[in-house]
Amino acid sequence: MQPGTLDLLQFGIDPDTTSTIVDTSSIDTHGFGEGYILRKHNSYDETDRGTEECRNDWKTYVGPVRVWGNRSDTVGNLMSLGMPMAIPESTDSRVTQSIAGAKQLQSKILLELLETDLDCGKQLVEQWQEMVSTTITHSKNFNNLDEYLEFRILDTGCGFSGGVILFGMGIRLTDEEHKIAREVVIAVWRALALLNDYFSFNKEYREFLESDDTTLVNAVWLYTQWENLDIETAKEVVRKKALEFEQKFLKDRQEFLKTHAHRNTRLAKYIEGWYYAMSANLWWNLDCPRYHSAPPNPEPTDPSVKEIEEKLGNTSIGQNVADQDLATSSTSDKAASHQKNELETPAAAASPSLSKATNETAEASNEVLDTKLLLEPYEYLISMPSKGVREAFVDALNLWFSIPEPHLTKIKDIGKKLHTASILGITERSDWVKLRDALERY
Repeated sequence: MQPGTLDLLQFGIDPDTTSTIVDTSSIDTHGFGEGYILRKHNSYDETDRGTEECRNDWKTYVGPVRVWGNRSDTVGNLMSLGMPMAIPESTDSRVTQSIAGAKQLQSKILLELLETDLDCGKQLVEQWQEMVSTTITHSKNFNNLDEYLEFRILDTGCGFSGGVILFGMGIRLTDEEHKIAREVVIAVWRALALLNDYFSFNKEYREFLESDDTTLVNAVWLYTQWENLDIETAKEVVRKKALEFEQKFLKDRQEFLKTHAHRNTRLAKYIEGWYYAMSANLWWNLDCPRYHSAPPNPEPTDPSVKEIEEKLGNTSIGQNVADQDLATSSTSDKAASHQKNELETPAAAASPSLSKATNETAEASNEVLDTKLLLEPYEYLISMPSKGVREAFVDALNLWFSIPEPHLTKIKDIGKKLHTASILGITERSDWVKLRDALERY
């Protein structure tokens, strides 16, 4: 019996209730996907509608959308392929009032997740926080494949994707269950990371050659450095490694279903969710314009999507939105950019009270003092990478208060200064009074 045709009904798992099998026999898979089945969720129209709503929000309140993401005319919507076992309650697409700014869009998504399922939503947020914090701080120097995959698994968002799968099925796992599941799904995570590197390399390498970067976060590139291989040979090494992990997952999954599934059907469903997620990612990588020579299509050509646009009222781009180029990148690229912005924060943003104290001392001694030593602790603190927790909290609150963006920016800046002051150890009442007066003037 093939791994993809295990009798799952004995564990209460029936994918046919929520999805149908997609025929992929005519597609060249480069050798990937043997033993895997591709399914499409029966509510694929809901994922199309949700994608279109999100797209309209982005166009109106953030900027132009250059590429039609998350959907392919050939294989369909990525979410309907990647989560074929999602329960109906998790696929509801509701039209809600749009809000301004990318950060607030994130807050809106978060609030809708928590409103749909509080427990599973919290679990998903925890996975997101772990992914972001790791990709910001992790070194990009790797000595071998194991070191690289340890990072890449987080960089590609496998933990977060697992949270999405659990949310879709309405399942929350304990810490112990997560540990058990990891022993099985770690192979598919590694396969997914290498699969993505294999198909994305050509695009990423072109961008690398046009940049000032000294290294490329891609297994193909790393093998050219580790073993002095040419690119084509390195790609073949990565392909074979990915195939090994693909088959290892099938073996580990089958063993788990035979020996443990009857004791924990929730874990069995979660692991089965990753089986179909692997299939979906393969077909997506084979087709998506991002990794292939076909020029990206900014608008969908599928009639069903056009019909959705007409029903929703495809919102045009506001006149006040700048025509900015929205380039897509890996989580590590975004994290590195975020870190760079944090490091470039000017010292001129130092607290007015600190500058005033320095000037008064200089006038008293009739000489100009160097402020370097005085401001060094402050500059160090503001240069550290931030997870944006305080800013995200302010954005979430602003869903109700609707404070104009200029004032919202000032509130966030005040929050940063108060946080920095607490770290610097401002404990005396007189110091806090000075800081308060400075912020009032601000």
